[in-house]
Amino acid sequence: MAWTPPTTPTLSGMPNEIMCMIMLAKIKDASQSVSHEEEYIISSTEFFNLRLMSRQMAAATYLAFVDRYFKTRKHMLSKHSLFVLLRIAGCISLRGYVREVAFGPELINPHPNPRWYIDRKVWKEQELAHLKLVREQNDFDNIDGLAKRIIEAALKRLPNLERVRLDCFPQEGNELNEREWTTSYGSASILRQIGW
Repeated sequence: MAWTPPTTPTLSGMPNEIMCMIMLAKIKDASQSVSHEEEYIISSTEFFNLRLMSRQMAAATYLAFVDRYFKTRKHMLSKHSLFVLLRIAGCISLRGYVREVAFGPELINPHPNPRWYIDRKVWKEQELAHLKLVREQNDFDNIDGLAKRIIEAALKRLPNLERVRLDCFPQEGNELNEREWTTSYGSASILRQIGW
């Protein structure tokens, strides 16, 4: 019997089921985590980079991708966030995976006291971006019933939707815990725009 050298395992040779288990593995005690990203062993950036490696990798991680990013969707009541929900509901390849939709209370404070949380010099640099976002938020709020119509249209198109959840403010109140305030789609990018 001829001796055959042991094969070297490769990432692309890993069974899809094991690949998905790794992508969905969570840190045991994520409650102490400050960032929403730290909940998973593999960060979103690492996950997306892995999916971009090849079509084979994208296919191998597809079920983990839809489970992690589409099974439960949380959105804030902003134009951008709700239109993304509507686009997902209109996408034949994604809408069937959505089981739960949550709406969070995140809004941009139109009258922040910058001394509470940001250096005055930095605030002067970010104030225009903040005012622009407040204006956009107010314009969206003033269009009679638009948010309601978008939500209704989106929810009607989600065939496997089991639950709709309305979230409240985090228990800690206004103390900033990034993980609590950035889970709604769009909230993290808003915080980045105002220099957080």
